[in-house]
Amino acid sequence: MVNQLNLKDLAKVKKSSLSKNVSSIAVIGTGIDSGKTTVSSFIIKTLGKYFTKINACKLAGTASQKDLYSYEDNGANLTSDFVDYGLPSTCMNDKDTIQECSKSVIDHVSKDADVVLMELGDGYHGDYGTKEIIQNKEITKLIKVIVICAYDISGAVNIIENLEQNGLEDKLLIISGPVTNNVSAFNQSISKFKFKNLDFLNIYNSANHVNVFAKMINRISDD
Repeated sequence: MVNQLNLKDLAKVKKSSLSKNVSSIAVIGTGIDSGKTTVSSFIIKTLGKYFTKINACKLAGTASQKDLYSYEDNGANLTSDFVDYGLPSTCMNDKDTIQECSKSVIDHVSKDADVVLMELGDGYHGDYGTKEIIQNKEITKLIKVIVICAYDISGAVNIIENLEQNGLEDKLLIISGPVTNNVSAFNQSISKFKFKNLDFLNIYNSANHVNVFAKMINRISDD
């Protein structure tokens, strides 16, 4: 008889409330390859000039060690993801499992952190649990900034509508990814939303970087 090794046998998920309260940034997207990891790494590198310890985690998606390496290469002090808690992927898992796993990951990377960056893989409406994580009230309380990486205007607007419906209009919202190549068209599409604190981040165009990161730092520091 051959004994099989399973990640779930090593799971350390604890069904409990979050024990730490560290200001966090959530990076979500309209789908895979919308720029989430690239933007996350850029944010970590930039904020590293202002904060001593930035920790980072990936809460949803499929196992990809290179994402954690990218965080570390850009200055993250401590990294973790759902694999450390028994899930090779968050796809098609039940809501409770994904949320409890996410809270365990967040608790771990919150240790001694000034800021925590959370990347949520795949798309907001996919089967990987991103929407369920963002809608968890315990996790949402920690999030000060939400970054949306989008291919196009319609995808970004759809996520904004969902965030607004879930009462998250008090967050600082940053639009990034390929959609920021046409900011003027996007501005016309978002005028109807309640988000008062909304800006854009094109990591390849530094024109507004100082302004955007000043807003981000102020929001993170405002406890």
